[in-house]
Amino acid sequence: MTSSSAFCRSSRSLAVLLVVAAVATVLGLKAAHLGPGSASALPGGRSTGALQAATPSFGETPDGPGKSAADLEAYPSQPMQQVEWALRHNRAALILFHSTLCRPCRMMDALVQLVRRDYEPDVLFIDVIIDQPANEEVIRWAKMGSIPAFYFLTPSGGGKRIVGLMTQAELREQLAALQADAQRAEGLPAAGL
Repeated sequence: MTSSSAFCRSSRSLAVLLVVAAVATVLGLKAAHLGPGSASALPGGRSTGALQAATPSFGETPDGPGKSAADLEAYPSQPMQQVEWALRHNRAALILFHSTLCRPCRMMDALVQLVRRDYEPDVLFIDVIIDQPANEEVIRWAKMGSIPAFYFLTPSGGGKRIVGLMTQAELREQLAALQADAQRAEGLPAAGL
């Protein structure tokens, strides 16, 4: 009897430890993207819904290497300003429209976070949380009515709208096409072509 109760206690302890580790990992990832010190946070630690996208590094201009550092324009923190920045600088962008309360939306946000490193810096990633009044302008601009929704903005300013869930393969296919457009716009050979 004592060995089985000890086994149950150790199993419960292990389960609790796994849950704590999972929660800490999730909170750590959210804090890395939306922490109070990030450009996407408001006073009091509230998020604007803006993600830190692939911003130019110091000494590199938004239009790519070869321009003077004096031409460098700061990457904005608000989603509509990020879209305007991408349009001004002929940059490709994936704009994700979602809510933090919508389970399919959270799934698509997690999927975007999973794949985005494979496409940055060629593709900017802009996060639009539709529940936030500050994002109403970008929602109107993109004519979004349903979520989750993706807007694939080409360097020439064109766009493709996809509403609903996507598989990782479908998202990667769309991002690869967007990345190829971005590389062609910069005069670079497109990856995989």
